Amino acid sequence: MDKCDTVIGWGIGSNQHNPKVWNIGVTTEKTNFDKFKLLGVRDFDNDLKLRYVPCVSCLSAELEWGNTVKPEEKFGIIEHKDLHLNVISENFKINRINNSFNLYDICQFIARHECIITNSYHIAYWTTLMDRKCIVANPFSTKFNHLKYKPALLITNSAIDASACKCEHVLVKEGEITMSDLDLLFEKCRNYPDALAESRALNLGYFAQVRQYTDKLLGSTAPLFRECYLANRLSSFWLSNTLRDSSNRINYLQNELNVRSNSLHAELYSAVDRKFKEFELKHPKRLSLYTRIRNFLLHK
Repeated sequence: MDKCDTVIGWGIGSNQHNPKVWNIGVTTEKTNFDKFKLLGVRDFDNDLKLRYVPCVSCLSAELEWGNTVKPEEKFGIIEHKDLHLNVISENFKINRINNSFNLYDICQFIARHECIITNSYHIAYWTTLMDRKCIVANPFSTKFNHLKYKPALLITNSAIDASACKCEHVLVKEGEITMSDLDLLFEKCRNYPDALAESRALNLGYFAQVRQYTDKLLGSTAPLFRECYLANRLSSFWLSNTLRDSSNRINYLQNELNVRSNSLHAELYSAVDRKFKEFELKHPKRLSLYTRIRNFLLHK
């Protein structure tokens, strides 16, 4: 921050770890907020009363799969790659991955489950945006305290202050977690169907303000910078994701078309077979000709 006069903070936030849960050091330098020309933080209801702008990853197209993919399983687990979620027994038949997977695979996983159990901030965030229930197990950082859309909490570590997260539904338990415990939390935690639209609207509103500020700063050169940005965007990860999502939607529609086509074929064959049997009863001597017609239609 000291190397630049113009600093814009977008969706940044606090992240102080609980050393009794994950001891990887403490917060270093104090932030100089005077350096920011514009600042939006992901921490909802923060102590400094800073503007709330959630993580911009909410604009990812994959998050829309929550509206198009039907869940196949009740629970799924996505654990932090560096902090194993061992409070849930691996003997339970629950699908499990970690957050080192790419966004495409993670969102596919989330979409296929009604509820995700996690100890990762972004997994909790994306799960909520995809209109799935979320249970956060043993939150290890202050960043979980400021999620706008509150998950249910599962606490098995006495070093964690459950009240700090301000969640309505909390299960504090020492010892083994049972499926009954998870079912209880599932019934209590909620979906947030408007979370994706709200988060995107906040980011697009912030983008408009950032663009207004940078246009003023750049003056007459602003259009040139925008052209360069758009040119780079054409070969960017964003375009790759958009094309992949379009391909996925086409495949989905094609599968739906195949299902409907097969259903119509089955109805047609059933109708032909029914008519054939009716004719067979009325005209047994002319059976040979209609047998050939029927076989032709059924095996075409």
